[in-house]
Amino acid sequence: MDSKIRVGFIGSGWPGRVQIAAFKNAGLSAQGICSGKIENARRIARQHDIPEVHEDWQALIASENIDLVSIVTPTWLHSEIAIAALQAGKHVLCEAPTLTVVEAESMLATAKKYPNQLALIDYELRYTPQRQKIVELLNAQALGEITSLHLSYNFGWNLDGSNPWHWENDLESGGGVLNLVGGHLLDQARWFAGPIEKLTAQFTTLHRSRPVANSRDHRTVSGDDQANLLLQFQNGAQGTLRISAVHPEVASEGLRTVIHGEKSSLLLDSNETLWHLEKDGNRVAFDIADGAKDVIPSEEQSAFAYGTYHLGREIKKMFSDPENLPGHAATFHDGLLAQKAIAAARRSAAKKTWEYVPHETD
Repeated sequence: MDSKIRVGFIGSGWPGRVQIAAFKNAGLSAQGICSGKIENARRIARQHDIPEVHEDWQALIASENIDLVSIVTPTWLHSEIAIAALQAGKHVLCEAPTLTVVEAESMLATAKKYPNQLALIDYELRYTPQRQKIVELLNAQALGEITSLHLSYNFGWNLDGSNPWHWENDLESGGGVLNLVGGHLLDQARWFAGPIEKLTAQFTTLHRSRPVANSRDHRTVSGDDQANLLLQFQNGAQGTLRISAVHPEVASEGLRTVIHGEKSSLLLDSNETLWHLEKDGNRVAFDIADGAKDVIPSEEQSAFAYGTYHLGREIKKMFSDPENLPGHAATFHDGLLAQKAIAAARRSAAKKTWEYVPHETD
């Protein structure tokens, strides 16, 4: 079964840097690739010994040699390709988010028509052993009732205002840090603490315009560089979510998770070490084996890269029974719920109000 799971990659950025190698190390087969620039697809194919290079995504999903399609494209293409791939009989792994809630709803509606095909959202953080340990501890009430949860991801991608304009700087194209990264953190928040009842959000942009590559012109930046959300969970817990793409390297904290309970707390630091913070001030690290750290190149080591390797291993198991997925599998349903939270955050910032987040029963 391992050698028969053949993956076609749509996109060459993240796949070329991390996903292809991680999936191959996890036991999957890299069968095909396409990209917006054919030369990029050919380069990555040579680098990773991928037999098929396709001119466009339509040709890739039509290939009879591909079982699973991994969609790693600009945001505005996610929904169209995911729906077409399912209709072509492929299993699908799709990056989040979509442009709108309606698109996410259409993806879920299509997935329900094909219950024997995987329809997964690439929330790879769910698959890391550290976060699965957190869920195990929370389910066992090891912290008591959760009182608050705090998620942050601080980095410096957008700090240099001389970097050229990119679609990720355009809100209508699906850019901005909440769209690009926030779905992962909102999914984590819901996974750890349960449904988010309401939230309020603020956004800021450091550089209001950026130079156009190979031109003297500038283009307006509409996407956010920083996103700050306050969360109220249905169970009464409170939370914060902070994303910044304008942290100087010396101040960058990477990805951090802090969960406080009535008995004790947990800290997952940017080095992916999980700590138990006891009431007496004692701080104890959990001994958690993570084989991903041995196969991810040093220059690409991150929680997202580790999660990609573990996701690849899980996909092998899911293939045998796509209708009965493990509880930590992130499906199109989870993508829709995160999309609803993103939309609520946008409404909140525009109206300067708390906004309720629709849930499964709404």
